[in-house]
Amino acid sequence: EHRALHGQRQGRQFRVGLRDFSEELMQAAAWARRKLQAHPAARIGVVVRGLAGMSAATERIFDDVFYGRLDFAQGAESAAFHISSGAPSSEVPLIAEALLVLGLVSGLRRAEAGMLLRSPFLRIDKSQASRLYADLRRQGIEKISFEVEAVRRAFPALAKAADELRERQHPSEWSATFSKLLQRSGWPGDRPLTPAEHQTVEHWKNLLSELAALDVVLPRMTYGDALRRLRRIAHERRFGPRDEGAPVQIMDMLEAAGSQFDA
Repeated sequence: EHRALHGQRQGRQFRVGLRDFSEELMQAAAWARRKLQAHPAARIGVVVRGLAGMSAATERIFDDVFYGRLDFAQGAESAAFHISSGAPSSEVPLIAEALLVLGLVSGLRRAEAGMLLRSPFLRIDKSQASRLYADLRRQGIEKISFEVEAVRRAFPALAKAADELRERQHPSEWSATFSKLLQRSGWPGDRPLTPAEHQTVEHWKNLLSELAALDVVLPRMTYGDALRRLRRIAHERRFGPRDEGAPVQIMDMLEAAGSQFDA
């Protein structure tokens, strides 16, 4: 336990020898259950290495430990625990749209442009976007970029920022540039974000920070190279928004970074 209840530091750290992964999960679930019974308002974290490949077993064991006698299910407004196995960040809609916006600078396929123009996360008139996509199809334009005048008119602030890009920059400079380009595009939109979308935006900032950290190992690079690096990072990092109503949060090591719990 790295942190005791009520925010007070507690120095108890210990190792337990168990037979296998299933027994580890059972002991972790029993520990979390005891903590929650003793302190119903506590926020409890369980970190599982490689959770994505073990989420089914994790859910089965925690379900049995918590709900076997139904005392946590009766009258509960939300589940006692939430498993955040997540998906590749690049597949999360809000992040996928951000990557498409950045891809527009160097060029998108028409199908990708269609997804972008239908996005709820951009500040663009939907009727204008619909007409633009219809015109692109009618003209048979397959690669969509700011070389197409109609696209420049649809994203004037983004097009202007793209014109000012330097040819080569350090990864940290591209990280800042990508943030600026997204801001110019209106991402993540004007409507209020849901709690899950707020978490996604914060996760996106972490991905940009990972790109910026490559300064120590990579030289200046082109826009295309930097975007490919960012896409690779987004594909490798999994993300699943937490269910804020569940007192016990079960997550992978990367997702747990920066989290704070009572136990």
